[in-house]
Amino acid sequence: MTNQLPHVGEIWMTQFDVPFPHEPAALRPALIIAPSTDIDHIHISSIVIPFTSKMRQYEYWHPINPSIENGLLTKSHAQCDQLRSINKTRMKEKLGIIEIDDWQTIRELVRQFLSL
Repeated sequence: MTNQLPHVGEIWMTQFDVPFPHEPAALRPALIIAPSTDIDHIHISSIVIPFTSKMRQYEYWHPINPSIENGLLTKSHAQCDQLRSINKTRMKEKLGIIEIDDWQTIRELVRQFLSL
């Protein structure tokens, strides 16, 4: 990880472990969704949503187009049904920040997925 701290709403290139079937793996972008930026410096872990470049139409996947702001290089899907708590040392490089329209949609998909 760089000397930067990851904050909510940022997209980081993140190293995921060897997965069980259907779990995210390898080095891939992930969106930081918690803890809040007021207290994130005291937590060693963050909750993230991994991205995939596979183009499938799953209920809780949200498509994200690459932009200068988000730093993605290819069209991706935020896998809102694959929330993970990971140690911040797995976050290798900040790519950018999520755009507000995508952020609002992702937050709503997470709420629906968790039945909140």
